[in-house]
Amino acid sequence: VTTVSDSGDDTTNNSSLSADLADGNGLSLREIIYWANNTAGTETISFDSSLKGQTINFSSAAPSITTSMNINGDLDGNGIADITLSGYNLASPNWNGFNITTAGITVGFSGLNFEKFQHTVGSAAGAVRITGASTLNISDSNFSYNSGTATTGNGGSAIMAINGATVNIDRSIFHHNSETTSGGGAIYLSTTTTTVNIRDSLFYDNTVTANTSSNGWGGAIWQSNGSLSIINSTFANNSITNAGTGVAVG
Repeated sequence: VTTVSDSGDDTTNNSSLSADLADGNGLSLREIIYWANNTAGTETISFDSSLKGQTINFSSAAPSITTSMNINGDLDGNGIADITLSGYNLASPNWNGFNITTAGITVGFSGLNFEKFQHTVGSAAGAVRITGASTLNISDSNFSYNSGTATTGNGGSAIMAINGATVNIDRSIFHHNSETTSGGGAIYLSTTTTTVNIRDSLFYDNTVTANTSSNGWGGAIWQSNGSLSIINSTFANNSITNAGTGVAVG
């Protein structure tokens, strides 16, 4: 990726990867995800060193991911996220984060900040939604100020994992994520075959302010169903209106 632009020529694809690299401002994240989706094998997406510390403000919903790939925003290999992905400019979508629905693929996010994504329907997540028998690996990343305002359904303003998905989270931070109706201020998981493994991570100041007593579950995480493993991780100042200040099991 050579530009943080997500407008004009950088929101559509030309006839080839080289053509996209040459148009306008260079190669956008949206463009390269398109080509990774249409290329056999597992692709690794990295960012030009000149983009360190910059933000990609999506002009429309983040692209769906349909094949195995790794997106690495740690530009200097020090375990600190150097690229921010933001939904700040997006207005009132059903959801505007990344959507992973293809069975059997493995997606990796490392060294990335996910901020200000949102969802307004209960079957979606703010930043990342993964469904089906696919795997998501997250490391050295931060999820902050993502939000959900669905009137019914599920939560998970940072991550929703359902229908047999596997999510592995290492050395990551979740803070100031919020749900205003459903549970799981940061993460929601459901269905018996879904698995979420969390290690060496921090959850703080995530909130659920549900308008009914039956929905306000898990200020940080709501495990409606499935398998949840948490190792050597810290939960602080997460808040709810019903049950499970940090983690709720339902």
